[in-house]
Amino acid sequence: MFINKKDKILIISLLLISLFSILILNLNQKQGNIAYVYHDNKLLKKVDLNINKTYTFDGDKGKVIVTVKNKKIKVDKETSEYHLCSKMGYISRPHETIICLPNKIVIEIGGNEVDTVVR
Repeated sequence: MFINKKDKILIISLLLISLFSILILNLNQKQGNIAYVYHDNKLLKKVDLNINKTYTFDGDKGKVIVTVKNKKIKVDKETSEYHLCSKMGYISRPHETIICLPNKIVIEIGGNEVDTVVR
């Protein structure tokens, strides 16, 4: 298979356009200000991401320790078999979630924007 000069220019152009688009999309995303913590689909707490603090919630398997730091939130420690929730790391963008199935805890970042307007 032979690639000529025009094919190389096309491939490089498409790569540059893709990288530029990804960069623009990532720079335009805003951080959320509030995280919602749910247990078994019931809202436990609205957490202000502007305040660095540690919270403890009761899950089905035990305590779930959640940390807010630098406008980001993560599960620090939890009681579950594989500790997958605490391995997820920090989230900070609207509509990102941490789902801890063994403890039935869900953490979701809320956005400032309105998704839809109904008239």
